[in-house]
Formats: sequence, C-alpha cells, structure tokens
Amino acid sequence: MRLLIGIGELISLLLCIGAIALLFLGNEALALPLVIVGTIIMILSWLLSGLIGRKSKKK
Repeated sequence: MRLLIGIGELISLLLCIGAIALLFLGNEALALPLVIVGTIIMILSWLLSGLIGRKSKKK
C-alpha cells in the first residue's frame, strides 16, 4: 500500500511540474487541469499516508 501511495505522490509531483512547464510555454488551458488533478492526487496521497501511519502506530 505504501508503494501505491509513493507512486501517487510521484505522479502528482510530475503533473505539477508539467503544469509549471506548460505555463512557461504559454499553454494555460492545459496547465490548469494538470494542477487541479495533481493537487487532488497529492491531497489523497497525504490523507492515505496519514491513515496508514496512524494504523501502524497502534500496532
């Protein structure tokens, strides 16, 4: 499960970096959805990692 969370965080990081690159190239129409999707994936990964961290501390 931690591997999937790590992959999700990596994907969100790449999406946000790609959006920044598209902003520099002048393609705002494609950059905004990338930032939104990347942020949603980042928040979900953060919440899941916190949930797993709490469960592993209770054991």
